[in-house]
Order: sequence, then structure tokens, then C-alpha cells
Amino acid sequence: MRDTLFNEQQTELYKVQKEYKKLTTMHSNYMMGA
Repeated sequence: MRDTLFNEQQTELYKVQKEYKKLTTMHSNYMMGA
């Protein structure tokens, strides 16, 4: 049971990190282009 919860947390964290990286990349590209 505890493992399932842990895996779900890891998945959420992974999704958040992916979104965050996408945002920072877009921001960097924007700054470069500006």
C-alpha cells in the first residue's frame, strides 16, 4: 500500500518537473529571442 502511494507521488513529481522544465525552456527561448 505504501509503495503505491510512493509511486503516485513520484509520478506527480515527474509530471511537475517536466512541466517546469518546459516553462523554463520557453522562457529562455523568449529571452534569447528578445
